[in-house]
Amino acid sequence: GGADLHVVDLASAQLARGHRVLVICLGPAEVSGSLRDRGVPHLEIGSMSMLQWIHALGSRLCSDPPDVLHTHGYRADIISMFIAPFIRGGHQWTSAMTVHGFIRTTFGLRILSHFNEYALRRADLVIAVSSAESERLASLLGRPVLCVPNGVAKASLKSRPEAMAQLGSGASAQVVAFVGRLSPEKRPDLFLDMADIVARDHPLADFVVIGSGPMMSELRARSAADPGAHVRFAGLI
Repeated sequence: GGADLHVVDLASAQLARGHRVLVICLGPAEVSGSLRDRGVPHLEIGSMSMLQWIHALGSRLCSDPPDVLHTHGYRADIISMFIAPFIRGGHQWTSAMTVHGFIRTTFGLRILSHFNEYALRRADLVIAVSSAESERLASLLGRPVLCVPNGVAKASLKSRPEAMAQLGSGASAQVVAFVGRLSPEKRPDLFLDMADIVARDHPLADFVVIGSGPMMSELRARSAADPGAHVRFAGLI
């Protein structure tokens, strides 16, 4: 998702400035390839067990403690809060937590959001990516919260023929694309609804989904069973 890609850009920039950087991915991460391509040292804890995350992260922090532990997202924030009290001799790093926004579309996510907001109280520094969230969290936590909007790394642009070829479309094709994480709050299912409607009047249009996420298999299955618009899935590019 967006937070993952933000971490890739942030780590790359820090590395270029001469900092020692290690990105620890809790669970399988598609951004591992991007980190590898940019030469960013990283550790992927492939399991989805929180106990294994706590054990692996705690061992790493004990053997090679950082100056700053910068966490992004529910589970990372919560786990860093649990680990800190158990580090022998007490942890010496600065704890920074960046809030990329809370999703409260399900009961489970509302519980995670609640725990995450509690975890923020244990951080030395809390960062929000929007002014509204910065103000809300400052009121909730009773202390200042920095607002640092997401930056966008300078990208090298492809020519149109190159880009269209990567999407599997002809250079002169009309392409309608969805770009984003394939998760319920982004409503990629509405893109498939729209594709069916537009295809009736524009049967030669290409429809492409760019991104990845938990709804990928569900959307692929729905698209394959739909006799209307043909939708291609380009993955995370």
